[in-house]
Amino acid sequence: MMILMRTQALMLAGVCVLQTACSSGNSSGDTTVRREWNSWRELRDLNVVKQQMDYSCGAAALATLMKYYFDDEVSEAELLRDIFLHLTPAELKNREQEGLSLLDLQNAAERRGYQAVGVQLPFESIGELGGPVLVHLETKDYRHYAVLRGTAGDRVFLADPSRGNIRIPMDRFSKQWTTVALVLGKSGFGLPADHALAVKVGSEVRPEVLAAKKALNGVPVAGSAVF
Repeated sequence: MMILMRTQALMLAGVCVLQTACSSGNSSGDTTVRREWNSWRELRDLNVVKQQMDYSCGAAALATLMKYYFDDEVSEAELLRDIFLHLTPAELKNREQEGLSLLDLQNAAERRGYQAVGVQLPFESIGELGGPVLVHLETKDYRHYAVLRGTAGDRVFLADPSRGNIRIPMDRFSKQWTTVALVLGKSGFGLPADHALAVKVGSEVRPEVLAAKKALNGVPVAGSAVF
């Protein structure tokens, strides 16, 4: 779930309805739909550390980047413990209400031996990045962290700790991204082209229009999610 702004909340009623529909009945048709739905969820969440608390999207996104790009077996909980150990009681209360700061994440990465730097990047640079980076997103309703995996055509691919693997149009991403990013490096690691967060266009996503049509018909689609 994304960090919520003040009293606003995101409603997930549609997801609850889908889960109920997929779990009811014992017919072979229901079993097939349930299997397809489970497969879609597995693909959606593949190589993404999902956040467990409202305020923990930053830690989950950082864990995703470390685990699936740098092959560093670290969990969201482990990063949160480390971050909390370095906060005062007042700071801890603030983070639980407002979420982690980019500096919290940068410091946690450095304590694990990473070279970490918070930067502001021009939007035009996202297609030229040598690897995935952690990005900060903001709308009128929420502030959020996700991993920018890469781009293809006019689409941006994210590993999102709340929504899993998603892709969105570049123009929509440009309105949500604050241009703030956390870039990680590790001595001797280089810039591998083949890694778990690499964008493989055509194998893991389907066109958004097809996904929307099938979703309206109650058919889970392995691939794209739109927001």
